[in-house]
Amino acid sequence: MRFRKEFYALIAVSTMSMMASAVVDPVFPLRIVQLGASDLELGSIVAFASMALLVVRFPIGMISSRIRFRTAASIALLGQFAAIVLYAISPAYSWFAPARTVASLSMALLGINMMVTIASIVPQNEIGRAVATYLASFGISGTLGPLITSLLLTHLPYDQIMMVASALPLIALVTVNAIGDIERYSGDPKESDLDESLMAWVERSVGELLNLARQREMAVAGFLHFLFGLTATFVVTFFTVYAVDELLIPAYVVTLIISSRGLANTLSRLPASYLMDRVSTRKILVVAFTGLAASYLVLSLQGNALLLTVGNLMLGLAWGMRAVVEWTVAESSVPPKTRTISSAYMSFLWDAAGSIGGMVGGFLAVVFSISSVFLFSSILMVAGAAIAWIFGVETKATSSLPVTEPTAMV
Repeated sequence: MRFRKEFYALIAVSTMSMMASAVVDPVFPLRIVQLGASDLELGSIVAFASMALLVVRFPIGMISSRIRFRTAASIALLGQFAAIVLYAISPAYSWFAPARTVASLSMALLGINMMVTIASIVPQNEIGRAVATYLASFGISGTLGPLITSLLLTHLPYDQIMMVASALPLIALVTVNAIGDIERYSGDPKESDLDESLMAWVERSVGELLNLARQREMAVAGFLHFLFGLTATFVVTFFTVYAVDELLIPAYVVTLIISSRGLANTLSRLPASYLMDRVSTRKILVVAFTGLAASYLVLSLQGNALLLTVGNLMLGLAWGMRAVVEWTVAESSVPPKTRTISSAYMSFLWDAAGSIGGMVGGFLAVVFSISSVFLFSSILMVAGAAIAWIFGVETKATSSLPVTEPTAMV
């Protein structure tokens, strides 16, 4: 089935925004360490941004239901642009905490609105395909972004690479304003959050959140989302420092390795959405978390570039499978009007994982080693596989997922 043209325009906007992050992310920790930060301080900067999101995640979700997509996306893309420029011109690593916070808030605002809008402009029985296609933009960005970074590293220092990346949010901003306002497919057009009083809107949002928290599907998907978020924070924060500074692999080679992870992530997402029509989500999640455990174990072995590539390929494949299942369950478990709240709920759990993961990872890296951080991640993923098998949601075809109440984010 072909989606509306606005759908593909939104995918393009998402890809450009994520591409900017994917270009910056490999050199972000290297730039901070270059300015004199320790592993613990690096982890603290990442944790600080996630803690800030914990405070505002639900307000962002609530606000998102009362403003137009174009307005929210424009604010978010301008914020991302400003944050990346601040990365580039920062004279000290202490500047990165507020800059990272601005970037995180911007991506949260864009992500929630993007997911909700995409899920709302397709028929209910096509949400699984739409979500998988949207999430594929993360994989595409995760593949091409590090490739661009690898090429730039042969000619430019870290700060200039960041300045180059800052152009991408501006291009996405032009695209957003060219699309115009988007009419949503799902929901009752007679109902509008803009017509509610502020008190009624807050009361309804709190009620939706409480209903959401009681749902078994969302409880299981949310916990696994949180558990993986811890380990994803470890990888994003410490992998490049580990490979470049400890294993002495050239930075441009490390970014190529990261690109292989993004490619595997991309290739796994659409097949995972089709697999959900034939295999229970419980089995898919068990396979995904087992694969994650194996990938982290490989990364902890302190091997060469080839071994790190194998570990990252495994990580990308399992990462993509897990994401499609968790987000499809979340998107398909709620009616359209509740999607901003459930998106905020899943993203809140990711933020909580990021804030804890940054501090825990930094502590483990200082007291033990970064390789021990990856070994700890492997143990957590074994626990995740066991939880998925014992408590996993036994649903098959995505179109038959219950339509009660929730949504979410990577």
